[in-house]
Amino acid sequence: MSIINSDEVLKRNYEILLSIKGIGPVNAMMTLAYTENFSAFKTAREYASYVGVAPFEHSSGTSIKGKTRTSKLRRSDLKSELTMAARSAKQWNKDLATYAQRIKPNKHIGIVINNVAFKLICLMFSLVKRNELYVENYRNAA
Repeated sequence: MSIINSDEVLKRNYEILLSIKGIGPVNAMMTLAYTENFSAFKTAREYASYVGVAPFEHSSGTSIKGKTRTSKLRRSDLKSELTMAARSAKQWNKDLATYAQRIKPNKHIGIVINNVAFKLICLMFSLVKRNELYVENYRNAA
């Protein structure tokens, strides 16, 4: 916390991450550390791939088509923390809860949690990019 409090930009990004329901202090610190304050990864998809949330197609040429799976080459510590954040967000964040309910009838619960985790990553990157705190039930006027 002393490192976060010593840098104003790092402190602001930490506050932005904590404003998202489901993201706690451990997730916020790990995200800031591994993304190097959102400078190591250009997009949320790159970070999702690094964490192991982004699915990849398993196929061999044109004849063998397998299910899409997440890669085994991932940061398991980040993925486990993000999975717990996604479970919490699915319960307490109304926007992500409605998203999970919308896709739940067609998907396995593990896939739903993985999708919510990806939404959390996208939310973190977009809020830090815009330098805004999370506002629940925000709707554009247009």
